[in-house]
Amino acid sequence: MLEKRRKVTPRDVFLLGAIGKLLATSITYPYITIKSRMHVKEGTKEGMGRAVKRAVREEGWGGLYKGRSDIFLVCQLNMVAPQGKGASGC
Repeated sequence: MLEKRRKVTPRDVFLLGAIGKLLATSITYPYITIKSRMHVKEGTKEGMGRAVKRAVREEGWGGLYKGRSDIFLVCQLNMVAPQGKGASGC
């Protein structure tokens, strides 16, 4: 027997997109944080692995997500009203 499938509404698409964006931002944010710190800290040739270890040792795991509430809010708002590709850094 075939089962009847429910139609995907624009609301469903929006919610799934918002959840996906939040998940993607949560996963990539630590990398972006460390990469930014490496750019600011000139004169040292520290690899990504060592930079992550140092950040976790000095600040704990939460240090990888400093400032996250602001960027998560911006990314979610950008999804609702996009300003163009890459306009918010998300």
